[in-house]
Amino acid sequence: MNKDINSFDIETFLEDGFFEPFCVSFYLFNKNKSFYFNNGDNLIMESIKYIFDQIKNNCVEIFYIHNLKFDGTLIIHNLSKYSLFKISALIEKKEFYSIRITYNEKSIEFRCSYKLLPISLYNISIGFDIKKKMDYPYEFVNKKNLFWNKEIDKKFFKSEEGFLIYNQISDLKKFTIIYCENDCFITKTFVEKIFKIFFDSFGIDIIKNNILSTPSLSFHTFYKKFNSKKIEKFIEKEKELYIRDSYFGGRCEVFGNPGNFRIFHYDFPGMYGLCMKEKNVFGKSYFKYDIEENKDLKPGFYNINWESDMSIPILPHHNQINNKLLFCNGKGNGTYWFEEINLFKEKGGKILKINSGLLYENYDYVFKDFVEHFESFRNINNEHKILGKLIINSFYGRTGLSLKEEFSFFLNNKEELDWIMNLSEDGKINIIDIEEINNLYLITLKIDKNSKKILEEKNIYARREKNLNIAVASSISSKARVKLYKAFDEVLKNKGKILYCDTDSIFAEFRDDVANTRMGDIFWDNKKEDTVVDDCVFILPKTYGILLKNKEIIKIKGVTRNYIEFNELKRKFYNKENFIAENLKSIRYNNFKVEYRESQKKIDLLAYDKRKFLENLKDTRPFIFCKGEYI
Repeated sequence: MNKDINSFDIETFLEDGFFEPFCVSFYLFNKNKSFYFNNGDNLIMESIKYIFDQIKNNCVEIFYIHNLKFDGTLIIHNLSKYSLFKISALIEKKEFYSIRITYNEKSIEFRCSYKLLPISLYNISIGFDIKKKMDYPYEFVNKKNLFWNKEIDKKFFKSEEGFLIYNQISDLKKFTIIYCENDCFITKTFVEKIFKIFFDSFGIDIIKNNILSTPSLSFHTFYKKFNSKKIEKFIEKEKELYIRDSYFGGRCEVFGNPGNFRIFHYDFPGMYGLCMKEKNVFGKSYFKYDIEENKDLKPGFYNINWESDMSIPILPHHNQINNKLLFCNGKGNGTYWFEEINLFKEKGGKILKINSGLLYENYDYVFKDFVEHFESFRNINNEHKILGKLIINSFYGRTGLSLKEEFSFFLNNKEELDWIMNLSEDGKINIIDIEEINNLYLITLKIDKNSKKILEEKNIYARREKNLNIAVASSISSKARVKLYKAFDEVLKNKGKILYCDTDSIFAEFRDDVANTRMGDIFWDNKKEDTVVDDCVFILPKTYGILLKNKEIIKIKGVTRNYIEFNELKRKFYNKENFIAENLKSIRYNNFKVEYRESQKKIDLLAYDKRKFLENLKDTRPFIFCKGEYI
């Protein structure tokens, strides 16, 4: 496959709190073209008209944008001011996967390259060995200085290199066009490379197969080349609903904080790949209701009543107050993968009753070849390394997607709006929301077979897939929790104290030096710079401070940069104080305009609600679920 890819990029400045375009660049037929600010002109409109003049009738020309949510919102806001174009889009949960602009017999379709490779352009330019992404003085640019032709102060650049490159040119217009065209070049080049790799290696044409994201690419690759066991893509609705209750996701908890002993950190390398290489279920399945509690469970999913009294509970449970994932003691009910139930029984948990089971006839190595192929694939070069890891990690999650119950689409005039409103009044469709954007209307409705048929008669195609095989997603995420719990066990057997976990990592404290010691799957490798930890404070899931030999790491959920130093964070936590993160920068999408906001956020350091901190803030205990309350 040897296809040139088109790409598109928009640069903006801030005016009255909103992002306004001042440069548009694109690659079309392997040639670049740019439009720069001219007071009163609609740059996006001018660039789109230019593209339509260049392309042929009865064709769809595809452009990739590396953040379609941002650029796509600007495109729709600007083009919706006119009635020249018909606009349609694939939107899921307010995220754009594609936007199509049609004019006469020609169409332009924008696709999101970030969804195909969810990595920053800077890291892609390095990892894919493409011309490096440039540094740009975003905070300097405003409407008054778009034609600046002098030096710009070094403080507006992130790097010395960026400062020097600009001041060789000393012309903001020229520099911006070079910068914007460089982003387009990086985008077109890495997409071309992905297309070629997957066509040459697997015969997959990403355009022809309408593949819009990494999970879809992974899913398509497995079912085209690696599905030797004929595992089903889809399952019956009754079984899908049964298994979905067992799909809990990962485990992230604070267990405590260190005393005066040695602290170590371990990351499982490729946790989900490890789990996918184990045996899994496939083929025929059947419900069973007369199951004896004391017998070994066959591979499958079971709904059980349970009772737990453990320092580290095993079975996940959705908090009945706020629906958060908990691992608590007491009595409960839930549907679980059989390996997790077996571990629960082994560690002293009680099965009060097995209410039902969904059992499978086959249990074998279903994904082992797929994972091992992409592990070898990663060794080819750095591009393959990036892609191989993403393909392995994104496959199982794709099978966990739920059936779409909502569908959003654009209507392009008042007559179409009246048509949809009449259908709603007649009870034929169920409209959830209507958003007006200039001459355009975004409709969100509840999708079912009847409304899908009505829309398709108007050439509006609502994607309503069958029930995906959620058994894959649920079993693999459960296997990861089981593997993590067994690692907990190894730490405890070796007289360690668990401090914190994420699904694929553990922090623990030991009296003795365990560097270069193996404990089951864990190897405390002191050659890695983050294995030995000098100090740490764990506060909430995704909120902590870590002090390493040469640096400190501060993570505050919902805050993208450090607003506090380690010692101050630790002091405030133990003094039971909160703090304010100020000047938080965010982007909001409001009526298809892109708004910039600065705000502050109160960080509640005592809001942990997955386990209960003891008074000393060094230890926690699990909650007990009793009579609908958590104590």
